[in-house]
This record gives sequence, structure tokens and C-alpha cells, in this order.
Amino acid sequence: MSGGDGAAQAAKAASRTGTRMEPPRFDTNIVLDADAAGNPPAARAEVDALAATIRVVVQTFLVQGRKGAPAEGRLKFNPLHFGLLGWLHDEGPTRPSELAGVLGVPRSTLSSVSDALSRKGLLAREADPADGRAHVLALSELGRETVEAMRRQDDRNAAAILEALTEEERAAFLPLITKIAAALVEG
Repeated sequence: MSGGDGAAQAAKAASRTGTRMEPPRFDTNIVLDADAAGNPPAARAEVDALAATIRVVVQTFLVQGRKGAPAEGRLKFNPLHFGLLGWLHDEGPTRPSELAGVLGVPRSTLSSVSDALSRKGLLAREADPADGRAHVLALSELGRETVEAMRRQDDRNAAAILEALTEEERAAFLPLITKIAAALVEG
């Protein structure tokens, strides 16, 4: 059995039982093919272990809500819902067509999502100040409160991750996770 298989099994068992997962051991003899851009292959076991670890983190914080329910129990976790609400909180009222582009979804999907969030009282449709014939989506007061709850929960989740690390590990981890996030955003 490779280190990646063991890590994946450990992550699966940890997510079922709620136990802590031991750090994976990496078998760097198993490699993936180079990607389409010709980047060097990553070690298969490292990829498997990282994927398993990410699943445990997501399962723990978002599905099981071990450090508190997502959005403090105000809204079930849905990445599209949370993304739309977060965008409107940060950027303000936005036309649906722009939101669909920003979130990378078809306009019909955005329409369904915005209808669902409007029914929950989280969104409001307002006349577009630049063009009275069009409308924008904006957060309601309840929507603003919900985003603030989401952000407080994000802070609790981040604190739980950092609490698992020593000061030295944090000093190494924070620049690396920031680098990863930047690379993911850049595409």
C-alpha cells in the first residue's frame, strides 16, 4: 500500500469517527504525469494525502460544523450562496449578469440562487441607479447579518487551524497558504 492510499484511508476513517488524523507519510516514488502545461509531475502520494487532508478540513468545518455551524446556523453551507452573499457584502449592489460572470455560473443558475436567497429574506432587488430599466441585487439587513455571521465563523475556523500549530509552524504555514491562495486566484 502506498503512503497516499494510507492517508486517504486515514482521512476517511477520521471523518467518519471524528478522530484526529495523523499527518500522512509521503511515498514520493509514485508520480503523476506532467500536466497539460508541461509542469513537472507531483508525487502521487503527496497529491492523495493533500486531497484527503482537504476533505477532512472541509468535512470538519463545513459539513459537521465542529467549530460551530456554518454562518452560525443561519444558512446551510452552499459555496454559491456564500460566494454571492460575500460578493454583495464586499462590492455592493450588482447587476445579475455581472454576478453570474463573477461567480462563473450561467444566468439561469444565478436567477435560481438569487430567488432562493430572496425567499429567505437575504437579498433585495433594487432599481439600477445607472439604468432604471434594469435591476441590481443587494443584501437585505438580514443578508448583511448573515454575512457577518459567516465571517465570524470563518475566523473561528481559522483560529482552530492555527491553534493546532506551534508558533514556528504558523510562521511557515501562513506564507505558504497565502502563496497557494494567490496561485489559485491567478488561475
